[in-house]
Amino acid sequence: MKINNQNELSHNKNPVIWTLTDNRPGNNSQVLGVGQHINYPTTRVEVIYNNFFFLRSFLSNSSSIGFSRDTFSSAKLPWPDLVISAGRRAAHFASWIKTQSLVSTKLVSIMFPGRNIYNNFDLIAIPKHDNIDKFKESSKIMRISGAPSNISDSLLEQKKSQFSKVFNDFPRPLIAILVGGDTKKYKYSFRDCFDFSKDLSHLSKTTNGTFLLATSRRTSKMMQRVLQKETPNLNHTSIWDQKKINYYLAYLAIADEIIVTGDSISMCSEALSTKKPVYIYLPSSLKNTKYSRYSEEMFKNGYAKPFQGKLESWESNYISSEIALAGRINKFFL
Repeated sequence: MKINNQNELSHNKNPVIWTLTDNRPGNNSQVLGVGQHINYPTTRVEVIYNNFFFLRSFLSNSSSIGFSRDTFSSAKLPWPDLVISAGRRAAHFASWIKTQSLVSTKLVSIMFPGRNIYNNFDLIAIPKHDNIDKFKESSKIMRISGAPSNISDSLLEQKKSQFSKVFNDFPRPLIAILVGGDTKKYKYSFRDCFDFSKDLSHLSKTTNGTFLLATSRRTSKMMQRVLQKETPNLNHTSIWDQKKINYYLAYLAIADEIIVTGDSISMCSEALSTKKPVYIYLPSSLKNTKYSRYSEEMFKNGYAKPFQGKLESWESNYISSEIALAGRINKFFL
């Protein structure tokens, strides 16, 4: 495929800024969350990978192999002054963009982009729970707490206004249960799921409220069945693979308290961004992992509490990492 190799950036007063998104919702939330706090308008560019992406480890950054034609169609000239990406796959397309511009396009990566393309980036935001020891002292590394989120006050107000009538007659407090699920290295056992539902059952005996259950694409059928069957006072569910309205954002907006499984750092961060009381359920199998390091950091800072079958109201003082990262970008790159 022939790519127009323009070597001049935009001469407009405002810089051209691209936010890269792909097929990973958690990563997209992080990129868009940072983008909404940038001082200038941003353009979202969707990155679609093809079956040859695995070859990129052996190719130069200027190679177009691994990306779909639609991806190149959406990456229209002028080349950007700044590109923000999240995750190793999107970082490869950011590196390709930099080779095409032939000028100093700045690259920002959320999470480590990979050793092969590390030097192409000007700023790398790495969560404190990720162990990247070799590079932790580099001047281009910014350590952040948790994951950036695109949850804003305006979005929550919009969802609250849109869906509040659905939940008006439910007994309060409304308690959202946000469930991630199996990861590459860890799968929830039946015992894990049953223990979680047991804690929820214990909570139901001390509150007259309503449980709202939202699952994700990583939630196994077994986990879904156990929680739906064993959780009392479950008046509303939003199941990922059912073709109905996804109430996930509505739950974040209208819930009084939020319980979230610790295997999803993105979901935890989104819950914390609401500034509501957040409780993290962490199975014993996830101890001594990045998930437990993240949870312990949130507990230590007073941002969240461990879920142990009871609720405690408190004022959240959560400081969102998307605002901190956007502030760094605005100050040093724009």
